[in-house]
Amino acid sequence: MEWVAQKKYTYMVLPTLAPFELRRQAAEYFSACCEKAGYTVRHSQIGWGIGIYVAETDEEARREYEPHYWYYARNLLKTTPQQALPPGHTSLSSVMGMMQRRLQSRPGNLSTWEEVDKAGYVVVGSPETVRQRLEDYAKKVGFGLMIANFSVGNAPREYTEKSMKLFAEKVMPKLRNINVDATSASAS
Repeated sequence: MEWVAQKKYTYMVLPTLAPFELRRQAAEYFSACCEKAGYTVRHSQIGWGIGIYVAETDEEARREYEPHYWYYARNLLKTTPQQALPPGHTSLSSVMGMMQRRLQSRPGNLSTWEEVDKAGYVVVGSPETVRQRLEDYAKKVGFGLMIANFSVGNAPREYTEKSMKLFAEKVMPKLRNINVDATSASAS
């Protein structure tokens, strides 16, 4: 993070394998790294990756998404550290810290949807619920870039397409003015 801050690059708060609080702490630490490098972080320098599913109602969204999420969390996240972090990706101390956090907070270790939802691993619900949660996360974390993952596990294509369409039509337009950096010569 220090190197990224010194270069004034964007730091992506990834992966979505960590609960919201750990991702918020990572963004906070990156902001401190930017301060140490002599400037205030811009919203556009903090990226956020999150699984999103939108349906007409909260109940419909959960019913459609949840079984595919559990398939993903319990079957597809069984990666080894070598697969997840190629050599040179990060320092040894960072790898050790990440592995410890992953063992403690892996989504596959959770047993209820309420735990998944409360930890903020994904944002699932009606357009209004998704908008509210993303806006809340953006304000708490300061991210200005978002990478939305609309596909999960073995979800049918039509679910993914429906979710993306609802997000594009009913959620995204309402998020456009959240954490937008002021245009200035010093921002470049």
